[in-house]
Amino acid sequence: MPEKEWEADIKQTMFQGSQVMEEVVFFHNRSQTLILTDLTENFHPIAWMTGILLNTMLDWKPENIILAHGECVMGGGFSFLKKSFKWLK
Repeated sequence: MPEKEWEADIKQTMFQGSQVMEEVVFFHNRSQTLILTDLTENFHPIAWMTGILLNTMLDWKPENIILAHGECVMGGGFSFLKKSFKWLK
């Protein structure tokens, strides 16, 4: 559940892709920026759960993506996201 102080500015969803990992994924509305931490690390997610999360992230239509591990994407975030998770289709 988002904190009341910032829920109008930042959307969030929970990702639970394996028994050893869960992560909150954030989307900043004004800058259209998706914020990911360990989701981009190497792990073995459950494909259907990842698909649900991917649909949520695509619905947000991010322009930018901030990655904790890797180069951030400034511009073209929606296309980058689709390409990065193409293996799910």
